Amino acid sequence: MKRLSTQCDLITAPGDNVDLGKFSMERYATIVRFKTAYYSFYLSVVLALHWLQLATADDLRWTHDISMPMGEYFQVQDDYLDLFGDPSVTGKTGTDIRENKCSWLVNQALLLASPEQHHILDEAYGRKNCQCEMNVRHVFVELDLQRVYKEFEDKRIQELQQMVEAINETDGLRKEAFMVFLSKICHRSS
Repeated sequence: MKRLSTQCDLITAPGDNVDLGKFSMERYATIVRFKTAYYSFYLSVVLALHWLQLATADDLRWTHDISMPMGEYFQVQDDYLDLFGDPSVTGKTGTDIRENKCSWLVNQALLLASPEQHHILDEAYGRKNCQCEMNVRHVFVELDLQRVYKEFEDKRIQELQQMVEAINETDGLRKEAFMVFLSKICHRSS
């Protein structure tokens, strides 16, 4: 699955051939599902359920239904930290813009941009040029993507907490498993 997500990344970010028309939230969701959600969250819980012989249909459904939005939140957060995080804390140097990544930030910008801002994104995104990168960053700041992210984050955390609280623990799946994941990723800065 990790290889499949890498292939999706490469298809949407083919080096110097920049085409933001290939980007969409739907495509982003597919990349995230295979790059992060299954790999980092779902499989961990499912393997534990199978190992403990607790893998009932209901527990597997709960695991899937919570792991997908949790993985999406984690990847959106990673995309956000790539640009707005402190490199000395995150270890990230903010390369998504230069590398033409189909990130949450650029997809949000494409949804919110004025025609003029859209033109700047078309001309500058994915270019390995400092001025182009600064132009894209400026559009992201103009669109107040930090606020958009914070609103997304607060809403997603609340949704995840409600989903976890609704888990029926009678078959063996424990709310605590997801609360541990959530506690590690909520409002992280690295």
